[in-house]
Amino acid sequence: MLAAWVPSRALALRRHYDVRSLEIGPAAGARTAKSARIHHARSLASGLAKTDDGPFQTPIPNPALRNEPNVDLNSLRNTLEAHRAANRASVIRKIDRSGRSIPLDIGSFLPRGVYTPEHTVPPLRKKKDEYAIKHIQGKKGPSSSHSKGTYRDLGGLWRVEEDSGTLPTMTRMPWLAHINHVQSAPWPSAIERLADEIRAFEKYATPSEEEKRAANLALDEIVRAIRIADENLDVSVIGSRRTGLDDPLSDLDLNVTNILSPATMKRFRTPVEILSLLDRVFNGHRRSIQLPELPLDVVINIKHARVPILVCHHRGTGLPVQIQSTPRALDNTEYVKAFLHEYPTLRSLYKVLKQTLAMRALHLGSQGGLTSYPLIIMIVAALKFCEGRFERTDVARQFLFFLDMYTDIDFYAQGISTRPLGYFPKHIREKEFQQRPLLKDTQSLALYAEEIKGQRRMSVQHQKKGYRMTLQDPADPSNELGGGVHQIRDIQETFIYLRTRVKDAMTRWDAFELEQGFSDEHLRTHSLLESCVSGDYRVYETERNELRMLFKFPQMDFEMAVWEMTHLLIAPKKVFKSIYYHKQTRNTWHRPDPSFTYLLSFFLLLTSFAWSLAYTPSFASVVKLALMFVVVHFLAGSLLVSVLAYYLVGRLLGPGIAGLPGRRRQPGLFGPPGGSRGAEVLEFGYCFDISIRAFFPPYVLLYIIQYILMPVVNHQNRASTFFANLLYLAAGIYWSLITFLGYNALHFLHHTQFLLSPMVAWVVIWLICTVLGINLTTVGTRWLFVGVPS
Repeated sequence: MLAAWVPSRALALRRHYDVRSLEIGPAAGARTAKSARIHHARSLASGLAKTDDGPFQTPIPNPALRNEPNVDLNSLRNTLEAHRAANRASVIRKIDRSGRSIPLDIGSFLPRGVYTPEHTVPPLRKKKDEYAIKHIQGKKGPSSSHSKGTYRDLGGLWRVEEDSGTLPTMTRMPWLAHINHVQSAPWPSAIERLADEIRAFEKYATPSEEEKRAANLALDEIVRAIRIADENLDVSVIGSRRTGLDDPLSDLDLNVTNILSPATMKRFRTPVEILSLLDRVFNGHRRSIQLPELPLDVVINIKHARVPILVCHHRGTGLPVQIQSTPRALDNTEYVKAFLHEYPTLRSLYKVLKQTLAMRALHLGSQGGLTSYPLIIMIVAALKFCEGRFERTDVARQFLFFLDMYTDIDFYAQGISTRPLGYFPKHIREKEFQQRPLLKDTQSLALYAEEIKGQRRMSVQHQKKGYRMTLQDPADPSNELGGGVHQIRDIQETFIYLRTRVKDAMTRWDAFELEQGFSDEHLRTHSLLESCVSGDYRVYETERNELRMLFKFPQMDFEMAVWEMTHLLIAPKKVFKSIYYHKQTRNTWHRPDPSFTYLLSFFLLLTSFAWSLAYTPSFASVVKLALMFVVVHFLAGSLLVSVLAYYLVGRLLGPGIAGLPGRRRQPGLFGPPGGSRGAEVLEFGYCFDISIRAFFPPYVLLYIIQYILMPVVNHQNRASTFFANLLYLAAGIYWSLITFLGYNALHFLHHTQFLLSPMVAWVVIWLICTVLGINLTTVGTRWLFVGVPS
């Protein structure tokens, strides 16, 4: 019986609007006009005539309906328009000077026969009923190739695997930690709990100060590199990083354009030429432009898109980067900022819905998913439609209204506009393209001239592309935001499923309080958003921790730094083997964790205090020696060695260097397949990592052991000279060996054994000094105290 009263989805998708008479009828060849009107009356006004199993019969009019002012017994269309006008009359109110308000009848302002998108909404397809039918045992709902979608479950790393066991609540639903519930407070209702969770998820998905700082430093580095490539390029940050809707791991979006000036007109580049230039520069293929360090690895250069995009990832942070070139990139940014200022709940709704789509891989524009800006406009449209129904800060009811709106709408027959607010029909005929009356008066037509022109163009849809979402861009009325959202049917089916799950969870939440009363454990372990954004957050949290590690002191991996220091003395090869594995997971040889640098600087500071107290106890000498040990000896010395190695090793031992015979070293099991782009590049950060690690054994031998043995080795006899010089020989050999092992770990470098040649020099120097009786301790201690009064 239930199936008999659900209108046919196939027929509903073939309905179209007759522009001249504005009567709703089936497409040509579908069925006769009489039977179509009977079916349409049954689907939209089923309360006027109900049948169970027999054929449809025209009902006998109820005498009471003859006196009903909103019922026209001869016209279903007039009856529907009258009821819609009556329903809207309670929303629009007229207020006199005394402050009293009365309903304003707007029915008289709606002339018959004129379609007004801001008032007349075509009948929506009730997909919630169809969903219910699909899930009844033995029942099948209406199907159509135009609108049938598939629910998307969690994908990728978000899916909780069966072999993972039962994950803790904070691993599956980490936003619950941001809900502060007072023990003495009353049990929250389901709608209150849903609002608390949406706001809590916004807090959880908002970048911390350390994450913002890391992203800003990465952006600064990329901008500097682009300006080195061409100083006549204007670079601006766009997207979520500009609007403030970013999450901790959001893309770094940049727009690059030519600076319009007389000096640049001779070298004016097209967007494709701009991105091709940056592609070659970031891959090191432009020899005339040498960057100090390549900040990006280029993934792909999408040249032939409507907006060319260079897809990369930042080496230091691992954040994805998208560089585009279009002169109109800032238009929608300003609109988004204005919407955020106008709607206080927009940020919270966006965070939840964006994560819902991202966890199901429905947010990727390259795969036909719903990207950020169309999603924002969809949320804004829902907020505009529900104005006057809820409080402006009632984020829970607004969230439910969003799900209701986009599960009930028929994307095949309707387009959405936010200015003027309303729906407009799709699939009108080509010959009616210019004749369709869309506004009721010339004043409104002049006000929304560009918007109506864009709606007319969008209304003419190709039949095979009609299932796509038609959403008018408020920043550019001629731009159809949903044209590339090929997965809109799957997105809609997913919203249908999630709406059912959320409402069921809300029902159980209210029932739990009535049956079992207040439970603090239930508050901590149960979530109404579980069906939407619950998943395996372990990888997500790991990436966030790595991003914060640069700037948040307690999260630096000092345990790893101590392990490296120990093994640099006893098994240095293991240190660089661990860095090799780090390359396979982070796609960079450089380890961005500064804990090794901080820890060694701290040790040098303590050592300088010991040397100062023993030999130069004045306060000024203590400060100067501390600065000499940490800044000059360690940091400046390591930096100088890194610069020399970056230019000499990269050019003399790198791939493709002529004059160096020998077989090319194989990359091994984890080498880049096919020589992937940007893989075989010597990173300056890695050169610095080698330099500071090579400094540690000489620090132990010359700054600690030598200090302890000073009473023994600081003499001019043969024994003291021998052992003192042996300390310096061991320090030189350690330094050369660790430098060799560090560069030898790079499979693309040739003949790294040449880096062991300084060992011969250290041995020769040791022999000469020992034979001649030159005590290197005497010379070395003078060098340690250079610039410091003794």
